[in-house]
Amino acid sequence: MSDDIIEYECVDNKVVTGRNRILDTATTNGVKCVWTGAITNNRTTVMMSFNFDWNELKDQGVDTLEGRLSLQALAEFDPIPGEFHIDLKLSDPNQLVEKKLENEIWCEERFLIWKFNLKPYRLWIENFERMFAPSDKNDGVLVVEGKKLNVNKAFLSYHSDFFQALFTTGMIEGKLEEIPIKDVSYKDFGQLLSVIHPDTVFPDDKTSEKLLELADRFMVPAVIKIVEYHLLNNSKIENENLMWMADRYGMEMLLEKMIRELDTVVKAKMLKESPRYMDLSDKAKGKILDKIMMII
Repeated sequence: MSDDIIEYECVDNKVVTGRNRILDTATTNGVKCVWTGAITNNRTTVMMSFNFDWNELKDQGVDTLEGRLSLQALAEFDPIPGEFHIDLKLSDPNQLVEKKLENEIWCEERFLIWKFNLKPYRLWIENFERMFAPSDKNDGVLVVEGKKLNVNKAFLSYHSDFFQALFTTGMIEGKLEEIPIKDVSYKDFGQLLSVIHPDTVFPDDKTSEKLLELADRFMVPAVIKIVEYHLLNNSKIENENLMWMADRYGMEMLLEKMIRELDTVVKAKMLKESPRYMDLSDKAKGKILDKIMMII
């Protein structure tokens, strides 16, 4: 997705009356906005709301949208001509913005046109650019999707047998000034490294499974431990998925906790019927069976 300015403009007058109703619906480049309004307070005030929905962009990694919404009353149509602006800073993908206009004179109708522009911001890109910028402490460059991450080879080798082998065993890639890392996105790889970075970015429920996958692939056990701590103490992921992740990535403490919480026959049946159950190892299934035998 491009991070160019998102723009919408409607040149047709929208008539605001005493009845609260939808005046216009804008849909453009992953943003939907529903404009609602009415004249209230004895026909002296225009109350308007703009309901922004940009979940599609949120799913693509956008963190915030910033820009301006403008309303204009043209002299040839409206009794109170003028232009009004609302500065926008949208952090919630379903955000309501409200605006009140005081009418200078009593009027039954207002005729308005509107437009908005929004700039997408991805805070994680700014964070990665800062965290993995060139410095005297870094002596290696990894390239993911054409973007450079400056790293300390010794530090990365300490945390990862994969990178220790890459940097020290004479592999062709390890001799390059800029080492390409393939089959992974810049965002996912940056998140992996940021977990062990001195300016740590801790995992959450949204990032945990991908972090475990990459920590396993790139042999970074510290990341698995940090993710396990989150899943043990702060996660709201369903128990069946937690049990699968614990089994798949060797998180024994998490697996034991999930099995301890399997304390009723109903929970055991739910686990057996879940799609994740068939993916569990025979060892995990054996532990589950032992637990079930204790509760029946």
